[in-house]
Amino acid sequence: MVILLAICTTFPVIFITKYIYTNEFYWIILSFLAMCVINLSLYKIFLHDTNHTVVFILVKTLSMILMAIFGIIVLHDELKINTVIAVILSIVSMILLSYELYE
Repeated sequence: MVILLAICTTFPVIFITKYIYTNEFYWIILSFLAMCVINLSLYKIFLHDTNHTVVFILVKTLSMILMAIFGIIVLHDELKINTVIAVILSIVSMILLSYELYE
């Protein structure tokens, strides 16, 4: 569920990027709807007996990694050493935090 939610959190950014390039208003509406789905999903996760801070950090960190990959592949952003180091550190932090969820 966390991975699916992290993937979904990239959609609003993608839709806003499309709006910037095309100036078509329906991308804003799609972004708003995607944010509503994300918030409802987070609410459902938080209803369970989990560590809310860890889940939220995992979702946001995975979302940032996916956005970096999206920017490099689709938007042809330049791959800098800072981005590589940030992704590696993010993956390490996600691994360390995920141990806390299963203890």
